[in-house]
Amino acid sequence: MTQKELLKQLNIAPNTLKSWENNGLNRLEPPIEGCRTIYYKVDDVLKFLTK
Repeated sequence: MTQKELLKQLNIAPNTLKSWENNGLNRLEPPIEGCRTIYYKVDDVLKFLTK
């Protein structure tokens, strides 16, 4: 899931997502070199939200 999709789906602000990253939510490396899109695994997000 892209960062943009996650922000929209959960109706959260970019600063909230940044805070989650600082507290342990992992980003995925872009599958294409030079790509600036940020990705997250749905499973990782769900685990983070339920811990």
